[in-house]
Amino acid sequence: MTTPLFELNKVYSFNTLSPVFLGNRVERAKASIIGCSASVARKFASVDHLWRSIYPTLPLGTVNDVERAIWYVFEGQNGSDIVLCDKWIDQDSIALIDHVQITVSFPTASMGDADRIRNALNAAGLRDYAISVSDPPAT
Repeated sequence: MTTPLFELNKVYSFNTLSPVFLGNRVERAKASIIGCSASVARKFASVDHLWRSIYPTLPLGTVNDVERAIWYVFEGQNGSDIVLCDKWIDQDSIALIDHVQITVSFPTASMGDADRIRNALNAAGLRDYAISVSDPPAT
């Protein structure tokens, strides 16, 4: 059995080997099903049709057998399912995303809102943050 490329419920970014059909890169997708068969993947997408379309764009020597591929289902940033197989993923480009920086802006907040936001973040158990207050851009 081949070791899966991904771990369940972890978030990854990686390049694809068929940018024409799959886009150049998958960004911040959560692995929701790992190492499944084509029959399981078919419940989420028409993998046979995808395979027939994508196979001619893959590197020479890629085995033309949808059943022998290892399939993955990811949850995209917009909540949609992304179904890919190991043959379509540039394995050297896989990056585990441990954390991200989140920026939130409140362009019409009052000075008192900063304390309310700080209290809400603390109540949610978040401690590693910085709040900065600035004048709005001149109009």
